[in-house]
Amino acid sequence: MRFLALIILSVALTACSGTGVQYNQQVEKSVTTPDGTAFIAREGQWIGGGVLLKVVLNGAELGELGNNEILSGEVKDGQNTLTIKPQGVGKLSYSDESFNFQGALDKNSYFMIDFNNKILGLGSSIVITETTEASFKANAQ
Repeated sequence: MRFLALIILSVALTACSGTGVQYNQQVEKSVTTPDGTAFIAREGQWIGGGVLLKVVLNGAELGELGNNEILSGEVKDGQNTLTIKPQGVGKLSYSDESFNFQGALDKNSYFMIDFNNKILGLGSSIVITETTEASFKANAQ
């Protein structure tokens, strides 16, 4: 039983790579795209770092975020929904999280994904924070 727990813990704490581009290396190129784009980034973390996060914008899957990665997708004018879904063993500690926001075709939207970790993973959650372009870029430094 301890061996199984050790394996699960090792997988949960090991960094996994998603389908996004590296946040700190690509953020400047990524945020120069046309208006009407949502940028979703995840900073590197030790706890929960091995949990891949599926990113869904208005029902369309954008990909999976690993540590220090960024994904983007087109927003629609008006109400938009960003949903983050933990994958693999991450489902044991984290639940899906959604964030509703007003989108516009003439501006970009920026989001940071983080974890609110509790002891032993019980009650841990995914946190979606809407931010500004300046703050989004500053986090990549």
